[in-house]
Amino acid sequence: MKTSAISKLPFLLLFVMTSVLMTATVVEHFHGSSTAYAHIYGSWAFRILWAFISVSGIVLLVRRRLWRKPTVFALHLSFLFILCGALTTALTAVNGSIHLRKGTPARFFLTDNGEVRELPFELTLHRFEVQHYPGTSAPSDYVSTLFADGKEHTVSMNCIFKRDNYRFYQSSFDDDFSGTTLSINHDPYGIALTYSGYLMLLLSMSASLSVRNGTFRRLLRHPALRRSAWTASVSAGLLIPYAAPAHSNQSNLSHLAVHFSHSAHSALSVLSSTQSPTHTSLPTLRRTFADSVGRRQIVYNNRVCPLNTLATDFVKKLYGRATFRGLTSEQVLLSWLSYPEAWNDVPIIKIKHGELRRRLGVSGEYAALGQLYTGNEYRLQRLLQADNNNSALTRAIHETDEKVGLILMLHKGTLIRPLSPEDTHARLSPRRVRLEIIYNRLPIVRVAFMGNLLLGIIAFFALTMRVRSRRLQLAFRTALFLSLLLLAIAFCIRWYIGGFIPMSNGFETMLFMSLCSLSLSALLMRRFPFAVPFGFLLAGFSLLVAHLSDMNPQITPLMPVLSSPLLCLHVTIVMLSYALFAFMCLNSLYALWLLRGDNAAQVSQLSTLNRLLLHPAVFLLAGGIFVGAVWANISWGRYWGWDPKEVWALITMLIYSFALHTVSLPVFRRPRVFHWFMALAFLCVVMTYFGVNFLLGGLHSYA
Repeated sequence: MKTSAISKLPFLLLFVMTSVLMTATVVEHFHGSSTAYAHIYGSWAFRILWAFISVSGIVLLVRRRLWRKPTVFALHLSFLFILCGALTTALTAVNGSIHLRKGTPARFFLTDNGEVRELPFELTLHRFEVQHYPGTSAPSDYVSTLFADGKEHTVSMNCIFKRDNYRFYQSSFDDDFSGTTLSINHDPYGIALTYSGYLMLLLSMSASLSVRNGTFRRLLRHPALRRSAWTASVSAGLLIPYAAPAHSNQSNLSHLAVHFSHSAHSALSVLSSTQSPTHTSLPTLRRTFADSVGRRQIVYNNRVCPLNTLATDFVKKLYGRATFRGLTSEQVLLSWLSYPEAWNDVPIIKIKHGELRRRLGVSGEYAALGQLYTGNEYRLQRLLQADNNNSALTRAIHETDEKVGLILMLHKGTLIRPLSPEDTHARLSPRRVRLEIIYNRLPIVRVAFMGNLLLGIIAFFALTMRVRSRRLQLAFRTALFLSLLLLAIAFCIRWYIGGFIPMSNGFETMLFMSLCSLSLSALLMRRFPFAVPFGFLLAGFSLLVAHLSDMNPQITPLMPVLSSPLLCLHVTIVMLSYALFAFMCLNSLYALWLLRGDNAAQVSQLSTLNRLLLHPAVFLLAGGIFVGAVWANISWGRYWGWDPKEVWALITMLIYSFALHTVSLPVFRRPRVFHWFMALAFLCVVMTYFGVNFLLGGLHSYA
């Protein structure tokens, strides 16, 4: 076989592997996980393909004599260790579960293959308890206290018990809280090999970025990345570097006031003097009184928060905005609670689907509660029975039904749960209450996405038109820093309110993505003019996705499995890599636009910058994947489970890694091919982050 063919064989096999992995996720979606595992992930053909990739890679390393480059050699060798560890786990590991009842010793467990095996020691459950967040019913942890050989041990989420190479994980529990089920993993060899590979990977990636004669350091010193290179290539370019710094229900509101005041009599007397007519012709309350009630603390979404949070969510859910006809969310909630009949004919329930509005006979975008009933008949129920499928109309009916359900919960008194007097330890500080109300009232995300997108479009237009204006550049830079500061403040406030780093759901990760994009632009903008518009656009689109997808959820307590310091580390590393990939995608699109004319110097700079950023981007993604694997091993007893999110993250890493190997794949030395590849490869990131959540599902969909 010719040397050129040998050098390309590993990449051909990797391309085949990525195609197999993509197919496997689709098979799993349509035919279930068991089919995908039985016919793809667990098949010998799948393992043989990995073996061929490993062997061909070793042959290529030897032929290239890469041992003369220790960091590169160790980097590739680490993946071999990881694959060997995975194979060892697949062939030798034992997984199963054991059910324990309080006070009853047990030592036999059932494997995943249905076999009964014996532990080398005896386990006895002393106590099982579900711990809750203060003042709520939300579980913060599931804790089993065990005795093994006379010693007490604890098993909880993200806290395992290890003994004689057996690892025990909290899995489930009995309804009477007198029994627990623990997952068991016995893998003394596979984990050791795999973790050795992870450590070698971490060290070799760090060395690759720091070694003096490495590719990354050479690119960093490349003449095309010097400030003078850009100034020379764009004589009139943008951002020339410079040094610059049911019936009228008055009793409902009275009942609420009793819970929120030390004296029912004083609360009612305040109420009697707070009714105020407004231009809305709706009976309402003075804003000062409504605001004071909005500061009262309740239990909502399994956490303690001010009533303002519930009221804001209530009005946003119904109307799509936090205010209604000049009334604050507290005024709307309290007025509806006290005078429900007055709201029956008020069009406040937003119905997005045009066909549903037509069938209901609703003119305009909003419907009144009374329009959803014909006498005592609930019209949505009849429509759902007539159109009971997975169509957009059915989803619109369910969405509207949820809004009606909120109103009914408010009428029945089940929506609002005041904080009980005995939960004084759970009461929030006045400062925390004030900050949460401020956070609820300020439309930070909406303003930020509109501002960033607008500034990004203007800045990009100025860049392409070669506009020269130092005042304009100063304005852009100032706006970028202000946007970064605003989003950082919003991020920190949400962190303070929730009590944990906000990286647990789609909205929070998109907010962090925008922070990463703006931070990256702030670091690069003095040398690279296009960093400013690209930063605005990336941040704007990230926040737009969160806004349009209605991804701004209520702040809720962390699920027990997410209560781990590895959550922050894992999400931070992965989102930084995504921000770099997104930035490179825009760079490549801009380079492809420049390739239409005689802009060789600028294209060369964009190519060099993308090749430079590609190294940390791929390394960060690899590191994030394997931090997630360690976290999964701590939480669930397996470091890799072929979950769709894991698989697509691996696909993304493999796809981007092709462009790092320009010696074996010289086609990537061509600017046009390279930039087309970088632009299209970003579709893998989009699929990994969005496509898996919305199309494929999996264990990561809880986020």
